[in-house]
Amino acid sequence: MKIVKILLFINLSILFVAGCGTQDVKMQSQRKTFSMDINPPANVSAPRNELILKINDFSIASQFDTTRMVIRDSDSRYTKDYYNGFIANPAILFAQQSQSWLSAAGICRAIVPASSILDADYILEADIKSLYADFRDLNKPQAMVEIEFFLIKPDREKYNLIFKQTYSESANMQNNTVEELVNAYEIALEKIMLRLEKDLASNLQ
Repeated sequence: MKIVKILLFINLSILFVAGCGTQDVKMQSQRKTFSMDINPPANVSAPRNELILKINDFSIASQFDTTRMVIRDSDSRYTKDYYNGFIANPAILFAQQSQSWLSAAGICRAIVPASSILDADYILEADIKSLYADFRDLNKPQAMVEIEFFLIKPDREKYNLIFKQTYSESANMQNNTVEELVNAYEIALEKIMLRLEKDLASNLQ
């Protein structure tokens, strides 16, 4: 029979075992939900300019457009964890965390969400291309995050693309718990925000 890897969650741990045939994912605890909380830069001076930057709602690739944690356990197979997930769609959480980071960084006078009625000098859009736990090497599990950002300048009826860049980052997991996966996602996003902040600073004027 075909040998497959099976995802089990025991006391909030993510474990893989090998076995014959097809087996169901077994629930060992109640469903848990997790949020995101990255650490913004500290000791930031006053805003660098008088610009207003609006952050539009993030989009996300369809295969990761779910509140469930996505696990990659082979080159071609992804598994969704039915018992552990984000408290909201990750596109929403990542947009909120990005806004908080850029606000703390003083990148502009104001960083506002898509719902704001303020006229923005620039608009930041983003597409989350990858968001999963990489368990292809069970000895070195990693959280993988890839986001493409677009900086747009409105000009009356026209929108000018000023800058676009894709950032791909990973973070090692110290163990196989869901809590550690979320922590690794936060670390990967912080790496991305550090790079984005630097690039935005040279393009906002």
